[in-house]
Amino acid sequence: MNYLPESRGGKINPVVIRVDQETRDLLDSELRRVFKKLDPETEIPEIDIDTVNAEWQEAETGERLSNTVILCLHGGGYITGSAAMERTATLKLAQGGEARVFAVDYRLAPQHPFPAALLDAIVAYKYLVDPPQDASHKAVDSRQLIIGGDSAGVYLIPFIVLMKGGLCIALMTFLAHSETLPLPAGLLAISPLLDLTGSFPSTNIDSGLDWLPCLRKTPFIPKPSEIWPPSKPRFDFYTDLPLNPLVSP
Repeated sequence: MNYLPESRGGKINPVVIRVDQETRDLLDSELRRVFKKLDPETEIPEIDIDTVNAEWQEAETGERLSNTVILCLHGGGYITGSAAMERTATLKLAQGGEARVFAVDYRLAPQHPFPAALLDAIVAYKYLVDPPQDASHKAVDSRQLIIGGDSAGVYLIPFIVLMKGGLCIALMTFLAHSETLPLPAGLLAISPLLDLTGSFPSTNIDSGLDWLPCLRKTPFIPKPSEIWPPSKPRFDFYTDLPLNPLVSP
């Protein structure tokens, strides 16, 4: 499928998700608890919950939509891409599933290292199942909610099919241990990017078709610049915490 910004036969409704202090405190507490539950020795990253941009997408089919909602997290190796870039694909997904798509413009590395993208995905998920009073939609039943995307991530849970790449997996892992947010009905993962530490054997092999470098062969060490000055020396392009349980298995 082509990746074009045009809406091409679809309806696009931009959304700005503003996070109130109560939600910030709740998600901060939840994420810290999940980090410690998964790995008591893990270093807790800086948790910076911010406004999230997203968009509702519907195919113009003229048919009545089902109640299904697909939360889409775009690909791009965590460093590029947008909801608009994948409209050609996501609008086809909306049409085929007779569903509404909620596509998220999560924050990108290197300006925003882990867990910024994950935090944005969690905020978007909560916005769907527990919307604020001024939201344009009613609460989405998690039994009719699918998480989906391509590239970056997959985490298998019994009886659940995962959707999106590494970020989908991280989101699903969080939800599996959350005490306040329900699990979705399903998950779809397309060509997931799972391992940011370069510990899998495939990271040592360059097939000639990979657009991301082999992390062990060509490690990326960020240096200060006027474009994205890191606040401190960073482990690599994506994160300071390569062994965090929500970054890599």
